[in-house]
Amino acid sequence: MAIAPKEILRKQFLDARNALAKEEIARKSNSIRKKLFSLPALREAKTIMFYVSFKSEVHTLGMIQRALSERKTVCVPYVDKHEIRPSIIWSVRELKPGHFGVPEPLHPNPISPASVDVVIVPGVAFDKKGFRIGYGKGFYDKFLPQTRAKKIGLCFASQLADKLPHEEHDVGMDVVITEKDKRDCRN
Repeated sequence: MAIAPKEILRKQFLDARNALAKEEIARKSNSIRKKLFSLPALREAKTIMFYVSFKSEVHTLGMIQRALSERKTVCVPYVDKHEIRPSIIWSVRELKPGHFGVPEPLHPNPISPASVDVVIVPGVAFDKKGFRIGYGKGFYDKFLPQTRAKKIGLCFASQLADKLPHEEHDVGMDVVITEKDKRDCRN
């Protein structure tokens, strides 16, 4: 069986995720949050870069608030010249709708990608080896090679595929977390 092109897969996975009820998204996101914060890599990290959830993505605002309450340095992406850059935040109140309506810091406080210990990565779909399909803009494809941080993908179990198409330059996740399990992708 041939693997469908990324655009077709992207639409199929987005349609399925967008069909989830808000209550289901909240419940599953809470389960994912618990699994994420149980990881030694997250507990040991000093600086964590979270994506800021948008629409039907795994909700990250509660995760960001928890990391801030644990006195972690928290950064989130902002768009600068068609690339994302990490910006330190001290509160979720600093976030305002930015590019494509995705919340980002109103006044960025840039931080070097090299100083990030863990990056929490969004995706439309992930596979069991940690490869992902994003939204097609290439933001994370350009950013992830700039950091040695542990890369953790968050998705709902319905977004986890056996295998997705990927190219040589694609950066795989170290771990993918769903509401059902944590998958180490670097075996």
